[in-house]
Amino acid sequence: MRKQYSAAFKAQVVLEALKEIKTVAQIASEHQLHPNLVTKWKQEAVAELPKIFERKNAQAQVQEAQEQKVAQLYEQIGRLTTQLAWIKIGCSALLGCNWQGYRCKWINAQVSADVLQPIQVQL
Repeated sequence: MRKQYSAAFKAQVVLEALKEIKTVAQIASEHQLHPNLVTKWKQEAVAELPKIFERKNAQAQVQEAQEQKVAQLYEQIGRLTTQLAWIKIGCSALLGCNWQGYRCKWINAQVSADVLQPIQVQL
């Protein structure tokens, strides 16, 4: 059965190896590891270092894109709210709707398509 090492332990060993105060063989003997394993961990760490900084940039880009999307959605909400207000005003003026109670006289009445079509064009 293989021995499993924690990420914190690996990081500690790799930091010692990167400092280069001791040789890989000394570090391996202190921690009861094979020197090849220490070298392998060190190579993996060095290879992954650039990705750590790239992830931060990628996360910042994702967050910025999300903030832009939220801003666009709020802008769209504003436009739709304005359009709804104009529709309410137009309906009130043309058909005598009462929007305070959210009821409109012509909704319940049977209005033919030739009456509704000019209203849609005017709005």
